[in-house]
Amino acid sequence: MFACIYTQNFVDRVSLSDFAYAFSPLVEETAVDTVVLDVEGCELLFGSAYELVNEIGRRAIQPKTSGGLDCKVNVALAGNPDAAIHAAKFFKGITFISPGEELNCLGALPIEALLSPKSNLQYSTSAKLNSHSGIDERTLDFGLWTLDEKRGQEILATLRLWGIHTFHDFATLPTAGISERLGQAGVKLIVI
Repeated sequence: MFACIYTQNFVDRVSLSDFAYAFSPLVEETAVDTVVLDVEGCELLFGSAYELVNEIGRRAIQPKTSGGLDCKVNVALAGNPDAAIHAAKFFKGITFISPGEELNCLGALPIEALLSPKSNLQYSTSAKLNSHSGIDERTLDFGLWTLDEKRGQEILATLRLWGIHTFHDFATLPTAGISERLGQAGVKLIVI
């Protein structure tokens, strides 16, 4: 199971990852405002994963002097990190997604959320100057792979032309067809 902590309310620059390490030794900071924790095996310290997520939410509102963040956070628990990130970014408070229920919970999210600035998938947008052409190339960083921002927008435009508007619509497309028409970038997006 994976938990994601997301907040927009940082008053001071407190490290969200430092806060998260109090709950799990396996933490990945996907953005300044988002961290993912692998909570498998944390039962001995905090009880069930559900109790852990509730404890994260409770502790976050405590003052910084007591080890908290002094702000409210969105916390999501899911069977995979991508589902946890999307739920934490787009749903307020604490969200639990049972394994196998990801599409039921996230299916209504608009397809633009895959590449929007609020998306969990756009861990960072960085400008790279191509030394040969002098062109400013923007890329979307998805952790283990990147996607050219222009290509991402082309994929979204194609999906809109196909009548795809939600995560559910996208997930119901056949993977082979996505591969043929959108290439590996489209397949990687649907896996997310």
